[in-house]
Amino acid sequence: MLITQQFRAELKVYEGFANHLYRDINGFMTVGYGHLLDAAGGLPLQTKEPARAAAPATPQALLASLRAPSFLHEPTFQLPRIRPATRDEIQADWDAVASQPFGKKYAAGYYAQFTKTYLTLEFCETLFDQDIEQKIAEVRPRFDAFDTYPQPAQEAILDMAFNLGVAKLYNVFHNLRQAILDEDWSKAAQECHRTKIDEARNEATKQRFLNAAAISKAVGGELI
Repeated sequence: MLITQQFRAELKVYEGFANHLYRDINGFMTVGYGHLLDAAGGLPLQTKEPARAAAPATPQALLASLRAPSFLHEPTFQLPRIRPATRDEIQADWDAVASQPFGKKYAAGYYAQFTKTYLTLEFCETLFDQDIEQKIAEVRPRFDAFDTYPQPAQEAILDMAFNLGVAKLYNVFHNLRQAILDEDWSKAAQECHRTKIDEARNEATKQRFLNAAAISKAVGGELI
């Protein structure tokens, strides 16, 4: 599947972004562009503290050539020294964020006040690319003809897989699943509405399925 820059940019907007730990609308621990986590640790988070010495040249510290913006250390207003965070520091952030409420009224940025560690922008971009590839890999076995679908249909399916998870897309949205398997994109447009997300995202997905229907019709592939 060819990932267009436009779709990639839209997916970023819909998923939102924070380079620190936060809880998504369902309360799951998340970082970056909607990357779900199941435990603390395992990611090269960094921390900040008043400058005292040069940061160690560890593999974690060198992961990104593009650094995240510098922060000021609030108590002293000294420029920070960025260094790899320890597991205990990451766990402390995890526990602090996990104790906070979640829901539509709590944007990702709300949780920044409870964190002291973060991921570099470059690593967040890498996670995002990996998540896209993982979702494509999960979708293909369920929809065997996925790679032959019109590009807009592929993007609509991938957006829903990213938002819902592939299992929920396949096992809960039964009418949508059948419409996709039948390559009935007009029907898919009617069955793709989700709750708990912005209507703009729903409309964009619906329009992608409608665009796929138009493409199929143009080449004589629309189901009657």
